[in-house]
Amino acid sequence: MGNMKTITELLPALVKLRHHLHQIPETANKEFKTHEVIRYSIRDLEPDLVIENIGKTGMAVVFNGMQPGKTLMFRAELDALAIEEDIDIPYHSGVKNTSHKCGHDGHMTMLFGLACLIAENRPEKGRVVLLYQPAEETGTGAESVLADPQFSQIIPDYVFAIHNIPGFSKGSVILRQGVFSMTSEGMKVILKGMASHAAYPENGISPLQALTGILNILPGLNDGKTAPENYTQLTVTFVKMGRSGFATSPGQAEIGLVIRAIHQKDLQHLQELIKNTVRKIAVEACLEEQFIHIEQFPVTSNNPEVVKRLSAVLSKNSFEVTEAEMPLKWSEDFGHFTSRFPGALIGLGAGSSHSDLHTRDYDFPDEILEPGVLALYHIYTEFIAD
Repeated sequence: MGNMKTITELLPALVKLRHHLHQIPETANKEFKTHEVIRYSIRDLEPDLVIENIGKTGMAVVFNGMQPGKTLMFRAELDALAIEEDIDIPYHSGVKNTSHKCGHDGHMTMLFGLACLIAENRPEKGRVVLLYQPAEETGTGAESVLADPQFSQIIPDYVFAIHNIPGFSKGSVILRQGVFSMTSEGMKVILKGMASHAAYPENGISPLQALTGILNILPGLNDGKTAPENYTQLTVTFVKMGRSGFATSPGQAEIGLVIRAIHQKDLQHLQELIKNTVRKIAVEACLEEQFIHIEQFPVTSNNPEVVKRLSAVLSKNSFEVTEAEMPLKWSEDFGHFTSRFPGALIGLGAGSSHSDLHTRDYDFPDEILEPGVLALYHIYTEFIAD
């Protein structure tokens, strides 16, 4: 391909940008410095339109063709995670308890690489929108972009996003028709009783026995729900009761859960099972229960016809293409886009033994920047011709 030399020449600048973004991580809806770095980097490419602050801190960069045609949208995420970095690298995170442990620094960089190639190979017809989206990690960013009145200027015909995936060979492409990643949500279960002096526990209402009972029952709610067609998963993420000290018998407890499913109806069924179980035990223990729902992610479902075309064009261009047998268990708010517009979330192998996403020792591998940019560019040339 004629752009091979171009992307090779771009690589040092892409690596430098990725390392810089890694050093200035910002969590959801606070991506102000990140926004400025992207805006500064993109300016010399002379896009036809830049929409700033879409969905609060997001940005859309638009390259127009000479004639009307399809609008392609490629999305990358701006936000980092509230995780302390635990690796010795020259470009270590410069922000305490915050780091890019999902590879969004790499995804942003790949989108910039695509922008560089498009700036030199602008579409003859149609247009390309490069969307830098905030707040993916909280599940709120895609919705805020879609709800922004500015989105009416960039309504796409096709939507694409790429995400690195540890456990697959570096630079390989992972595709799946239909559900690519699962729906999930966080649940906080609160049990409210009454605190008392530690010497007189009988004067209070302790949630301890109910808490123990609930924790014993919760894992069993998944029994028989592991078949591919109705897979669900329940994970306890934290348990809290009382605080360090010896003077008080606590009156409140909290349980953090994350639940996942391939289908929304199965997620809702598991949610109801959890609520009914907690309510029954809470009533018997004279406790008040409360449920708080946070970080709700939809199913991300890929358009089958789009995936067939992706498989064909990437295989033709010498990519190793793997068809995932099962949806990925983690969730992505890109499902808000694929539920409205034809498109796909595409996996990019980060290495067979690479550290898992969302772990303290994860770092996006620079070696996959080149295949990632080229994959995006091949997708651009395939779909802009429609």
